[in-house]
Amino acid sequence: MEKGLYSSSVQFDVGHGLYFYYFEISEQSDWGLVKHYYGRSESGGEGVLYISEQDVRPFQVTVYDKDDKAPEWYRDAVFYQIFPDRFNNGNSDGKINAPKPNSFIYGSHQDQPMYVKEENGDIARWDFFGGNLKGITQKIPYLKELGVTAIYLNPIFSATSNHRYDTNDYLAIDTMLGSEVDFKELIDKLHENKMHLVLDGVFSHVGKDSRYFNLAGTFGSKEGATKTPKSPYFDWFKFTDYPNDYKSWWGSRIYLK
Repeated sequence: MEKGLYSSSVQFDVGHGLYFYYFEISEQSDWGLVKHYYGRSESGGEGVLYISEQDVRPFQVTVYDKDDKAPEWYRDAVFYQIFPDRFNNGNSDGKINAPKPNSFIYGSHQDQPMYVKEENGDIARWDFFGGNLKGITQKIPYLKELGVTAIYLNPIFSATSNHRYDTNDYLAIDTMLGSEVDFKELIDKLHENKMHLVLDGVFSHVGKDSRYFNLAGTFGSKEGATKTPKSPYFDWFKFTDYPNDYKSWWGSRIYLK
């Protein structure tokens, strides 16, 4: 091996999953043993040297049991991604399905999207145009004319926000988007037109007011990890000071372990 270059071999024999790692380098100096740390850069690619272990961005490796080959239809598909709320309202009267409490609904399609925020920058009112599943079904002929063969939907599960990445219930379609009947109709129409559907599954975090975390008590006083350590979902989350301090993103999306 060339002088100054080192290598190591590690066998991942603890099962499939995502693993994170970095290198710890110890060297003697005039002040004794000094430690440095080597991890990934902010943009990825070649690693960088860190002085503090707290600052290290770890590398990531994905360990899997076997190859999972993409199906043939996927390999040749022409995808069209849809953000459901902003796409199309399929109700004949143009009304919004099941408006959410404390939300902001635009007066017309010509309105410019705008976040309504608190003084501290938190979202005060989520904004909605009211697109729904029926609206997507109506547009299938248009999408087919474009040459689209598959649709990728941003999350459609019950949530608080317009983007629905803060899932409240994985087993329920957001009522603003419609019902399971509407969803089945969409799938049937897509298949009739030899088109496929892929859903954006958000399984690394949930909404703070989900039935799993239930910070505001939306699902009752005995449901969710913040209401009782006996909740079946308690082990999903990482609390540093139960129940008020936990691992999250912007305080609204709660990371799962």
